[in-house]
Amino acid sequence: MAKWARLNGCEAAPRRVLEVPGAWCETRSPCRGGAEVKLCVTETGGHSWPGGRKVRGEQPGASAVSANELIWDFFSRR
Repeated sequence: MAKWARLNGCEAAPRRVLEVPGAWCETRSPCRGGAEVKLCVTETGGHSWPGGRKVRGEQPGASAVSANELIWDFFSRR
């Protein structure tokens, strides 16, 4: 997150924008050109898609958040 924030000219410190049992997201904004850098982390799920049904490896995807919803929320505001 720090590298992308630096490359996008973000000056603000990370701000927690989502915290649910098993997952959290932080954002850095405003950044140059109106960009935003966002990081979401799940405590479980391995390499499976968060909120998905297909298991990759030995762990099912995290159920704390839906990656589809988080991505749609991020891009729909652009």
